Amino acid sequence: MLTAGHAARRVCTLAALGTVACMMLAGCEGDPEPAPPREFSALQLQEVRPAGDGLDVEFWVTDLSPVALGRALAPISSYRSQGSRSRLWEGNGLRVYVVPADQARSVVGALPLQGQARRESLPMLGRWRPLSGGRRWDSGLDIWLDQQDWGLDPGAMVAISSGRLTLGGGTLRLLARSWLVAGTPVLSGAEDSARVPAAMVLQLLPQHVDAARSADLLAGPALNAATDQGQTFERLLVDLICDPGQTVLIVPAHPREEWPQASEVASRPGPAAPAASDAPEVKPREIDDAPAVDPVPLAAPAAADAQTADQLAGPAAGPALPDLLTLGEAMLTDAIVGRGAHRRVIISITPRIPPEFQPVPMLGHSAR
Repeated sequence: MLTAGHAARRVCTLAALGTVACMMLAGCEGDPEPAPPREFSALQLQEVRPAGDGLDVEFWVTDLSPVALGRALAPISSYRSQGSRSRLWEGNGLRVYVVPADQARSVVGALPLQGQARRESLPMLGRWRPLSGGRRWDSGLDIWLDQQDWGLDPGAMVAISSGRLTLGGGTLRLLARSWLVAGTPVLSGAEDSARVPAAMVLQLLPQHVDAARSADLLAGPALNAATDQGQTFERLLVDLICDPGQTVLIVPAHPREEWPQASEVASRPGPAAPAASDAPEVKPREIDDAPAVDPVPLAAPAAADAQTADQLAGPAAGPALPDLLTLGEAMLTDAIVGRGAHRRVIISITPRIPPEFQPVPMLGHSAR
């Protein structure tokens, strides 16, 4: 037999259940519950890739020998940048190509790669930001610079060829920034009508960040500008002009690595060089505002010069010293000495450029 207390508790329990049931019914009659979030693996690539202007950057790791790598890249040898700054890059172990995007992907995609390529989609880089970071050197290293500027006053700088530079422990990396410019106008069928295509200026600048600073950057976002976070190699700043459908390839290679041309490997199996009718000759464009600087001479000296040098140097004492690393080898290869790379990272940069250049109207002025 139920007592008054038991009856009261049962009434309260039934009332509570009724309240919960009403809340559930109200929820069913109202807005449906949101669907559970999907896992990242269920998302399509286009859902996470940012839209708009910017850069698609890929990092490819290969272990080809210098000769095999040169043969693989021979089909794009005519797209090698020949500006004065690009030649300085070559003297410092970095070769630059500006290639049609589909051909760049075909050639690089045919390379035997170590692991999967790493891809990043970046917005337009109005300010300097790190594009890639090289391996870490805890005890520092010596690198061989083709040209090195000394001094802080631009009017008092002295260029020293074949300079040896000692860097402390830290990391070598590439900085980048970019912006859109107007390309060459293209005449259309309409009278006095021309379409102005867009192009992109891509600036690249090597930088060394010391070990203490590298640890700070890993701990959290930096508050100061990227160029203030380490020593920049201003003489190696390169400006490239990229048209829609072009890709910039950066390949680390010692300047004394001699690669064959496309004509020398035409009879060998592998990716064929494009026919002239399929790929019109379009030379890479560089904003060449610096005076030409002769790179380190790679050819053997004349007999008289060699004899004089031997007389001054005297007999050799001990084994020959190994080649020092170039900046590019220290940044993007596993080499310990010059020309000793087993693995190297190839960087491809494909700008996302709109088909036409649209100037931004100034504030207070209406577009007409």
